[in-house]
Amino acid sequence: MATKTINIHEKPTRKVGFLLRTHGYKGHIKISIDNDDFEPTDYLLVNINEKFVPFKIENYNEDGGIIKLKNINSIDEANIVVGKQVMEFITEDSEETFTYKGYTLIDEVTKIEYRVTDVIEMPNQTLLEFRNGYKDTLIPFHPDLIIEVNDELKIITAHFPEGILDL
Repeated sequence: MATKTINIHEKPTRKVGFLLRTHGYKGHIKISIDNDDFEPTDYLLVNINEKFVPFKIENYNEDGGIIKLKNINSIDEANIVVGKQVMEFITEDSEETFTYKGYTLIDEVTKIEYRVTDVIEMPNQTLLEFRNGYKDTLIPFHPDLIIEVNDELKIITAHFPEGILDL
């Protein structure tokens, strides 16, 4: 009988929090959850060197923000994951999906318009892909660069970094 393997690194993910510090001496860890919709259940997905490692959850105290992961039973073992990002898979029915494909991207200086052809989700950032002449160009979807998003008109106004169109 053949077994089906799934490469979890190809699935889109998003950061939902951090493992902050150890708590006590039996491997408990203080966790910070940034996303109110995320609730740790059976497994916790931890970003270790850009690899998403699942850890089985033994116990989770939501009020105190303390989590105990299976096979982590000491401070030294817990320190391996302390400071790491907690990730979650983005499913098709997730509320937070980027729908900027098809939007018009406008350079605030030159006022040139580009059509957003794709939205690329990376573990640490989101990129907007647009067509610039005969080549595809990427711009980070970052508050320092994106000035305004008008969902009603489907327009994104951005500050293009110098030289980004030359890449």
